[in-house]
Amino acid sequence: MVSRDRDTDANGSLDERLYALQDVNFNVTAIANTSGAVQEKYTETPFGVTTFRNSSGTVIGSSTKDWVFLHQGGQADIIGDLDFRNRVLSPSLGRWLSNDPLGFGGNDVNLARYNGNAPSVRLDPMGLAEYKKGADDPKINADGGAGRWGSMAAPADAKVLAGMIFLAVTHLRAILPNAADNLAHYFGNTGADHTIDLQSMINQAPSAKKLYWEEQNKAMDFCETLPNGIQEITSSKSSIGSISGAESKDWKLAIGGYNAWGKGKVTRDGDSFVLHFEYKFFDRYNWDKNRDPINLGAGLTVTNEDLAMFHQMGLAKEYNNYGSIKKTLIWQKGQAAIEYDGWIVPPKTLPPKTLPPKIPPVSPPKAPKFGLMD
Repeated sequence: MVSRDRDTDANGSLDERLYALQDVNFNVTAIANTSGAVQEKYTETPFGVTTFRNSSGTVIGSSTKDWVFLHQGGQADIIGDLDFRNRVLSPSLGRWLSNDPLGFGGNDVNLARYNGNAPSVRLDPMGLAEYKKGADDPKINADGGAGRWGSMAAPADAKVLAGMIFLAVTHLRAILPNAADNLAHYFGNTGADHTIDLQSMINQAPSAKKLYWEEQNKAMDFCETLPNGIQEITSSKSSIGSISGAESKDWKLAIGGYNAWGKGKVTRDGDSFVLHFEYKFFDRYNWDKNRDPINLGAGLTVTNEDLAMFHQMGLAKEYNNYGSIKKTLIWQKGQAAIEYDGWIVPPKTLPPKTLPPKIPPVSPPKAPKFGLMD
């Protein structure tokens, strides 16, 4: 919010203009008249309980200017609760008064938690925020997998079968290259971290591309709430993706379900934005559930249960899959962005307001906010 006009004497004309002075979290800290003289001051707790003061700093019970836009730009009602469009915040309780409209899709088991209980570093002007200022990755909770490695004895025939599977991966690589690569690493039995080709996964699995678009859009939306300057941003929580066999059997067997999130550094100059964006991926490779049996050729088919037991017998070992891609996004506020591979130094002249067409979305129809450049 920049200013507010008001009719103070009910004569039908607007005779008072006041300007909002805000901190970096968009908390209104004072209001000033057209001459620049401060009329009132406001101090707030992290969750939005506001103390009103006059221009001299003396505490007053409420605004004498009928000012209602306060903590992070929320609009206060008569009892002090704050309206953020999609939800109402209770500053005294430090929580939303209704559940997250995104449900558990917001990746928080507490559907009424406000800004992850960290409003000093997070913004949520619409009651739906999934980004915050900062550089830390969100916390990821990996599933337990098949249990403790080497927890059961390995009979001789199991060792023979493990060797056969390891050799059969060569045949599998010709038709399911990423599934074969991950399976070979599993039977390599080191448990070492592994890196996937995240760009290929996005290109080949429509649901992965859709999630990637959505994560970029959320990052761009958050950037447009920030003041001018250079700031680091990161996801408040990871998004959950799942690749089906119908869209890509290769990536279904290689990954299945996974976590993804975004982070980066944005430069804002008025309505012009440059975002060095990194899209990150995590998956704990295991065979505890939700994976299809694999036909390795020559009549050799292994099931989830078979592959899980190899970990339990110490003949294969679960591990962490990681992935990352870096992009540079350049856009004007409210418009599509131009995307470049890698983190580049942007041209001195930002792109014109006539930008490339938006990429057609995958189902359900929701146009992404950016366009691709060859």
